[in-house]
Amino acid sequence: MESVVVVGGGPSGLLAALMAAKRGRRVTVVEEEPECGGLLRSITNKDGVVFDYGNHMARQTGIPELDEILFADIHRDTAGWQRIPHLLNGTYFCGKLYNLNSWVNLNFLPRATYEKAILELLHLLPPPPEACANDEEYLLKAFGPTLVEHLFRPAMRKFCGMDLKELSPVAHRYFDLTRLIAFTPDISRELKKSPAFDGRLAFHLATEGQSGLLNYYPATGGIGQWIPLLLKRMSALGVEIRNGLRVETVDRKDGRIQSLRLSDGSSLACDTLVWSVTPAPLLKASGALLNGGRPRFRNTTLHFFVFDKPLKMECAAFTCFDPNYKIGRVTYYPNYRSNPADKKIFAACVEMISDAADTSEAARHEIVAELKQMGLLEESARATFEESRSAKAGFPIHTPDFARQTAGLDSMLRDSFQNLVPVGKGTGRTFFMTETLIDTYKTITASFP
Repeated sequence: MESVVVVGGGPSGLLAALMAAKRGRRVTVVEEEPECGGLLRSITNKDGVVFDYGNHMARQTGIPELDEILFADIHRDTAGWQRIPHLLNGTYFCGKLYNLNSWVNLNFLPRATYEKAILELLHLLPPPPEACANDEEYLLKAFGPTLVEHLFRPAMRKFCGMDLKELSPVAHRYFDLTRLIAFTPDISRELKKSPAFDGRLAFHLATEGQSGLLNYYPATGGIGQWIPLLLKRMSALGVEIRNGLRVETVDRKDGRIQSLRLSDGSSLACDTLVWSVTPAPLLKASGALLNGGRPRFRNTTLHFFVFDKPLKMECAAFTCFDPNYKIGRVTYYPNYRSNPADKKIFAACVEMISDAADTSEAARHEIVAELKQMGLLEESARATFEESRSAKAGFPIHTPDFARQTAGLDSMLRDSFQNLVPVGKGTGRTFFMTETLIDTYKTITASFP
C-alpha cells in the first residue's frame, strides 16, 4: 500500500487523512500537540465548565460527499447536536452592540458623518483588489475617505497593529469588513439587487440572504466533541495517530521525499507527504529557503470567564470594532447552548489580538472593566472563574509582501518536493475554516484519485 504521512492534526489534516485512508492508502498522522484538533478543541475547567479553544461552529460546505465525510456522525445524533440555520453573531461599533448580524452597522455613526459616508459610497465602484497597491487605496476607491477614517483605519490598526498603507488590498476581508449595514432594511434589499452594491451592503438581519447551509454545535459542551468522532472513523480505517511529535528532518532524493525523522528519533517512510500546517518547519527541516523573509504574526490571547451575572447580549458572539476598547471578540456560551442547565452558567471567552500575549490577572481585570463600560455587564457582577491562554497559532498580518510570498508558496513547495501535497491555511490559498476544508477536499481528490 502507498504510505501517506499527514503532518498536522487540525481539521485540514484530519480531513486529508480520512480521505486518503478511504482511498486505500496507509496513513499516519503526525501532530506536535498531545491531542489533535488544532483550533477545534475545547477545554474544561475544574468545575466542569467547557470553553472552546478556537473555532466555535462546524458549518456545512454544500458539497454532499465532503459533508458526509465531515458530519456523518453528527447527522445521526439529532439529540446531541444542534442544527443552526444562521450564525448568531453581532458587532460592537460606535459604543453600541448590534445583535442581529455580523456586519458593522453604519447607522451607529453620528448623523452628519453617516450622511457624508453614504454619499461617497453611492458614487463609487470598487476596483479589482489586484489593481491596488495597498488596502488604503482599495478602501478609498470602494468605500470613500469618510469610512476609511471613521471605520477601516482605526479598526484595522486595532486588529493588525499597522496602517492601511502597510496592508494588502484584501486584508480587511479577514475581519468581515467587506459588507456594511446602512440605510433601512427595505432600501438595502433594493440596492443589493444591483451588483454594484451587493458586495458592499449587507442585509440587516442574519436570517436574510442565507445559503441554506446548516451550522452545528453540541447541545451541551463544546465544539471539541467533533474531533473524537473524526478520530474514531479514522481508527476504523487503520489510520495511525502519533501525537506529541514534530518533524526534525526531511530526507529527499531526486526531488522526492523519502522519509521523515521525528523528534523521538524514529523515522517514517513516505510515498506522499501531506503537509497541513505552516510551511516554516518543512522548509527548515529540508534546508529549503523561502524568499522574502518571515511573515509577521500577531498574538491571539484567549481569556475565559464565568460570571455570577449574565452578559447583556442576545447574540452568541460579537466582534468589537470600536478602537476605544482592547476587546476583540466575545463569545457568550449560554447563547450557543440549548441545554437549560448550561444556559444558567454565564461562561464567556474574550479574544484579544496584540503584538505580545498578556495572560496576566491585570489583563483580565481590564476586560471585565471594559465589558462594564460597554454596558454588557452589570457593575456589581464579578468573575467566579477566570483563566487566560495564549493561542499557539498566531494571526498572520496580510501585508503586500505576505500576499506575494504566499501566492507563490504552493508552486514553490511543489517544485521542491514532487510528492508533497500542501493543504490547510498555511498554503495561503484560504483562511476561514469552511473554505479551507473545501480547498483541502479538492486538493486531496485531485492528488489521490
